[in-house]
Amino acid sequence: MIPLAVGEPELPVACHILRAGAEAWERDDTAYTPNSGIAPLRRAIAAKLDRYNGYRVSDEQVHVTSGGAQALHMAMSFTLEAGSEILIPDPGYPTFSMTPRLLGAVPVPYPLSSPHGFRPDLTELESLVTPSTRALLINSPSNPLGVVFDRTTVAALLAFASRHDLWVISDEVYEYLTWMSIWRVERHQLLTLSATGYRAWAPPVGAGERQRRWVGAAGAQRGVRGSGSGPLVLAC
Repeated sequence: MIPLAVGEPELPVACHILRAGAEAWERDDTAYTPNSGIAPLRRAIAAKLDRYNGYRVSDEQVHVTSGGAQALHMAMSFTLEAGSEILIPDPGYPTFSMTPRLLGAVPVPYPLSSPHGFRPDLTELESLVTPSTRALLINSPSNPLGVVFDRTTVAALLAFASRHDLWVISDEVYEYLTWMSIWRVERHQLLTLSATGYRAWAPPVGAGERQRRWVGAAGAQRGVRGSGSGPLVLAC
């Protein structure tokens, strides 16, 4: 029998993580942390993105959140306002639709269906854009479908967002949760070149209009990045 309920991880927590947690308790390292996370963790996240993903940010651009739900809330808070619309995948993680409603925004589902290989249909996406559309949310590897978008799909989605001056929020938290015998997540398939988190991106536009900005999150249900002049990584 295959359970299709809540996605509870079946693997035990790694021993070195358990030891590190126990050692922190024993040191009574239990005080409040800085709002953006402890400096060693922020440095480690920045180093990981540079070393493993080929994506360079400074630790000053890294901010730690308490899980993926907070990261999504922050990313959407940065990019949406009451009455604005965000294109979200269907099927998708329920928080994709709940968070914009919490902010007074409107989630607009775009289908991921079998005839299109469970990938977005660009023609259908075009038909969903209105003057109120502000963002496109992409989820690859997909929850719950497990689909990994190929390079052509990613490039087409970015071109679509650029044409309509949309933020792109990219949920890539399942970087390490793919069937490696079937899928191999290539760097070119990931908008951040990391597949680790939520990112929001607005394309560069002309003078006097909004400048390029980023908002995203890093990790398996980890953070967000964003800033007026470069990436801001929020990781949990």
